[in-house]
Amino acid sequence: AEIIDTLRKWIEIGNERQAKVALRFDEVFLFQSRAEMVEAFTQLCYRFPNLQTDCDLVIGAWDKQFVE
Repeated sequence: AEIIDTLRKWIEIGNERQAKVALRFDEVFLFQSRAEMVEAFTQLCYRFPNLQTDCDLVIGAWDKQFVE
């Protein structure tokens, strides 16, 4: 759980490199709900717009696993 907390912190307040590493982590989803994830990614992409594609890929993976 400690690694999950660290990766979430990187998305929420980390630098761009840390956020990109966190977005590439695909063992588990870092957020408990899609809404929480979208909110965090919206704030992240406000800070680092070039991470939008990475965020969209994670949201797409969530939707594929939980919505379809």
